[in-house]
Amino acid sequence: MPQLSLKQILAYLDDALEARTLREVSEAIAQSKELQELVARIQRVTRRRSLLSEGEREEEALPATLLAQYLEGTLSPEEAGELERRCLQDDAVLAEVATCHQLLYGGAQLDRSRTPPSAYRRMYGLLEGAESKSGPTAVPAARSTSQEVPALRPEEQAWLLGLPMMVHGPWSKRVVPLAVIMLLLLGLTVSLYFAVSRSTIRTVSSTQAAKATREETSRPETVEQGQVKPAAEPTTFVPDAEQSRRLSGWLLLMPMFVAQGAIGPGCLATSLIGEFPWEAPAPRPSPEIPKPEPKEEFVVPEGFEPIPREFQPREVAELLGRISPPVNDGRVLGTSALSGVADSLFCTWSADGKQMRLLQPQDKLLAGQHLQVWPGYRAAFRLDSGVHVELVGNILEIHPEPVLDTMCQIFTPQPTYDADLLLERGWFVFTGRKETATRLRLRFAGQETWDVYLPPGAPRILVAVSWRLQRGREPVQSLPNRELWTLESGVLWRRTTPDGVSQIFPVFSYSRVLADVPDPELPHPSPLMLPAPGPASWMEKPVKLPATLRAELEAFQRAVYQRAAVENPAQQLAGARQALIEQLDTNQRYQAYLAVFGLAVCNQLDELVRVLDNRPQPDIRLAAREALHYWLGQYPNQAEQLVQAVRAAFRYEPEETQLLLELLRGYPIGDREIANRLLEIMLRGKRAGLRYLAWANLRELFPNVRDANYSPDAGPEAREKAVSVIRNQLR
Repeated sequence: MPQLSLKQILAYLDDALEARTLREVSEAIAQSKELQELVARIQRVTRRRSLLSEGEREEEALPATLLAQYLEGTLSPEEAGELERRCLQDDAVLAEVATCHQLLYGGAQLDRSRTPPSAYRRMYGLLEGAESKSGPTAVPAARSTSQEVPALRPEEQAWLLGLPMMVHGPWSKRVVPLAVIMLLLLGLTVSLYFAVSRSTIRTVSSTQAAKATREETSRPETVEQGQVKPAAEPTTFVPDAEQSRRLSGWLLLMPMFVAQGAIGPGCLATSLIGEFPWEAPAPRPSPEIPKPEPKEEFVVPEGFEPIPREFQPREVAELLGRISPPVNDGRVLGTSALSGVADSLFCTWSADGKQMRLLQPQDKLLAGQHLQVWPGYRAAFRLDSGVHVELVGNILEIHPEPVLDTMCQIFTPQPTYDADLLLERGWFVFTGRKETATRLRLRFAGQETWDVYLPPGAPRILVAVSWRLQRGREPVQSLPNRELWTLESGVLWRRTTPDGVSQIFPVFSYSRVLADVPDPELPHPSPLMLPAPGPASWMEKPVKLPATLRAELEAFQRAVYQRAAVENPAQQLAGARQALIEQLDTNQRYQAYLAVFGLAVCNQLDELVRVLDNRPQPDIRLAAREALHYWLGQYPNQAEQLVQAVRAAFRYEPEETQLLLELLRGYPIGDREIANRLLEIMLRGKRAGLRYLAWANLRELFPNVRDANYSPDAGPEAREKAVSVIRNQLR
């Protein structure tokens, strides 16, 4: 487990680190596949309900004292390392350590000051008494019911709130308070009932009298003289639904009055209820059809983003649509733009990969075109749908990341989408439309498809695609590494595997999604979402480069553009190759770097092997090794192309070509057998390029080995002397 200890990873998962340390640990986890697998493993074992290992059945369980000392940091480094190795070997021990760390540092901390001191004394007294007993257990004497509670200290009295007086003592001290409370509740209920009935009778009577008066004045008088007009019948109180709800509401308030000690104020409030003017229930409307009232629209509070209407019914399948094959119909989709240093090296390739053409500003882009940005440059294009796409190239002097060029292919999107691209490798920045939502379909060669929904407001997302060569694997293999960054909220991300399995995730603001984290319990890699305290360094606008690097970038671009686009417009790939070979002979460091990486971008493998065999400069050879390693990672199934190139150009023997592939792949670990093999190649290898690759692998596997003045271009005697010194260092 490189760089980080198990305790640091547990603190990262339980959010027990400071902001600066959290950022460093997060970056270390993101850069290491082993740490990502360990994080996924810890999250998996802590969720399992039953976990019993063979170690727990055969040997003693993990001592509690040892675990406590490890969590407190009092163990020696040797013991702590041994415990961490045991955790990595046993899921049960790992789950126990992770769960204890989460209980101590991940949840709410207990406030010991809120525990009565007497409780501490009683609990520890029980433990000490059990340990100190040496004879038969004595039977305690029966406690008298009339025994009074001993006097407590003031701080204990404050915590007990007078409870001992209520628990111990005569029965009258407990019954009388309960009886008083019951009487008060009964009085409160009766007063509420009469208050509601009086006010309702008075209101209903006045309403009916007014109604009767209006009826008598409107109809003719039919009572004869001498007859007495009958009196109105008395009105009986029958509470309606509204009055019953009010009465039940007041009854529900009684427990609150009791809990707050406000029974007296509650009774006073009920006595005043009868004085309030209660409104009579509204008369029933006429049988006319009521007009529908317009519904008020929901107003989004300030500071909150509105939820898209498409998300309200959760019709995600209709929102993102079905996965359809790419459409390559040659339609005009957008235009190229300028971004980066001068006129960036932004080119397009033919379908067979044998013809290259440098793009000009405002050139039309057609469906099916392969677009590429060379290492060290940035370029952008805008689709007619309003989507802005930026391609970011890189060299290690700009960003220390294993990314060189950026390449994609554009397709005609289906009607519900705004962009459809095949992302082959590199860094991409997508900016959506400002007025309306944006839908992107991002494809990966032979892997999966991502459908991304972007809300309005011109949001930006970042997608990183790289292929990492697996060291020591034969035949040559590489694993994809795909990441999704976002700084906006309201982003919806759906990933679909080649067999049609879809997963939908809402991505929140300031998130970094690692899409290819292996999970042994799932048939497909599971995404891991990490907090992103800030955007990636390559997401921002072009960084401020040193003056020397910027000047050499511009000079290199002018040289390649002059040879390819001006002097050889019909054969631009041949002109670019000639310019790259010329740049290798310059004394400018960065221009030579760019030339080596450009040869890898243009698939000029024979020239890269020539640099390994004939260039004495160590930094140029190192750049050629990195370029070939990068090329094999992008095209592992085309390793035979490299073999054929070196056989045709330099007449490599079959065993030499296999050795070249072995040294370019590298080795996962360094042991004595591999060290002896590399030393033998350094001493007796026939070609300088192979001797240099062996020396570079040895330095990488054993960083403590000093230079010892070894040179792959020196004679046999000088090499033998340097190798003997290195052998002594490895012993």
